[in-house]
Amino acid sequence: MVRKRIEIENLKYIGEDEVPERKRQTPWEAIFNSIPKGQALVIQPEDVPASSVREALKRLQSKGQFEQLYMVTRKVGKDRFVAYVVYPSK
Repeated sequence: MVRKRIEIENLKYIGEDEVPERKRQTPWEAIFNSIPKGQALVIQPEDVPASSVREALKRLQSKGQFEQLYMVTRKVGKDRFVAYVVYPSK
């Protein structure tokens, strides 16, 4: 397999605000910690895709954190979902 050589003049740069949320290290621990018991956090698809929320929750739960939380989604358009992260009262 022959690798393509990287040419300096062909590199592309974008602004920091254009980097996807996941790469900018969204503070998921602080966000999930802010959910009061018996309440649900509502995250709109224009803020963060539901798939990103689910992946962050699953990643932290695999580390033994936030095991009491669960997530529900609701479809609000073609391929768009509102994410609800629930901290049950019981």
